[in-house]
Amino acid sequence: MKTVKRLTAAIVCVVMVLAFVPSDALAYDSSFSVQTSKSNVDIGEVFTVTVKLDSDKSRVGGLDFRLTYDSAKLEVTETSVGSTGAVLDETLSRPSSGTVMYTASAADYRNGDYLAAGALISVGFRVKSGASGTLGLSLTIDEYYNEDASRNYTYSVKQASVSVISPLVFIDSSSYDLPKMSIDRPIKSKNVSGGVSGGLKPYTFTATGLPAGLTISSGGVISGTPTAMRAPGTATIKVADSSVPQKQQTITINFGEVTEYFPFDDVPDGAWYEASVRYVYSHGLMNGTSGITFSPQVNFSRAMESRILYNHAGLPAVSGSSGFSDVDSGQWYSDSITWASHENIVTGLPNGTFKPFDNVTREQLAVMLYRYARSLGRLPSNTDDLSSFADGASVSDWAREAMEWAVGNGIISGKPGNKLDPRGYASRAEAAKMTMVFCRDVLGE
Repeated sequence: MKTVKRLTAAIVCVVMVLAFVPSDALAYDSSFSVQTSKSNVDIGEVFTVTVKLDSDKSRVGGLDFRLTYDSAKLEVTETSVGSTGAVLDETLSRPSSGTVMYTASAADYRNGDYLAAGALISVGFRVKSGASGTLGLSLTIDEYYNEDASRNYTYSVKQASVSVISPLVFIDSSSYDLPKMSIDRPIKSKNVSGGVSGGLKPYTFTATGLPAGLTISSGGVISGTPTAMRAPGTATIKVADSSVPQKQQTITINFGEVTEYFPFDDVPDGAWYEASVRYVYSHGLMNGTSGITFSPQVNFSRAMESRILYNHAGLPAVSGSSGFSDVDSGQWYSDSITWASHENIVTGLPNGTFKPFDNVTREQLAVMLYRYARSLGRLPSNTDDLSSFADGASVSDWAREAMEWAVGNGIISGKPGNKLDPRGYASRAEAAKMTMVFCRDVLGE
């Protein structure tokens, strides 16, 4: 048997998100390839490295195969060899820790030539606990061709790189909680994907327990429009990665109450006037200053208060005029002021005007509510002595009886410094609060 000349090719494959890039190395008219069974490898997972010498392209006399690896991070689970051509002799061994060795002779030198030879070598690896980062597998193949050393080739081919799949982590955060919502109002979307790390992307998110109408996208964005009222509660968000088997983690988020439709962005949750604004809006007593604003701190006008009472009365038909020179017909406030005037709920100024756009004072508002209750025959006897307030004596004589009634029934309460502030302007928030207490506690609605 002839001695043969050696040709060397080195291939580096890297493991643990194993992203293999196919490549061949040719030695004269032979070729070999290296493949991995999996592109992603987890701790404890087994994968296979396969080295193939193509018998259709080879004319070699012998072959040495050496695979070196980090034995602290990888362990061999199995080795096997399958020939694909004329092989006279072959062995597969592990001469030392971290090395797998394969040797084969495929020479048939009858008439001075060699038959085509091939080999298929498989090595199984398991990823050890504690392995991390980038791991490497180094493959060296020596091919023997002829006796006279006239053909010497050395190839070193680096294949790919991989990294360990780290544990999947889903960090809970109060920033993912959903505030109070209302029916038919789209929520401000929440993206929970920022709390996820590790595992293998892409991630997939699912949710259970969200209010009706809300969903979570596969990318982790909670959005939608609530469709039904619901008490405050919790929902579970689950993330799964793309590894096999999947890694999963869950968090729990809180969500606020889902109320009736409420469009106002300038009425924050927990504000002292929030419940009042919700009440007057849901009962059709007050509207916003725009589709999304209530303007709670804006002063309330005389025309606005007459409109609240007119709305509460059910928008009764009116005829004739208001009798006020500055109340034109066809305006949004015309019928309400006319009705209030006919019911003796409002009176004008001595000069025959009403001043519909003047700001209403706290004592004026109390008088209008008092007169409206009287027109309904619903005047409770509760009254309160105003002398306990630091400015009780400043209440106008024409408003004193109504103010005593309003304070006694909780419609008006004191301000800081134990003051009634009877001539201070009432804001829209204050008007909403006084109206709610009047309807709920005085009229029992």
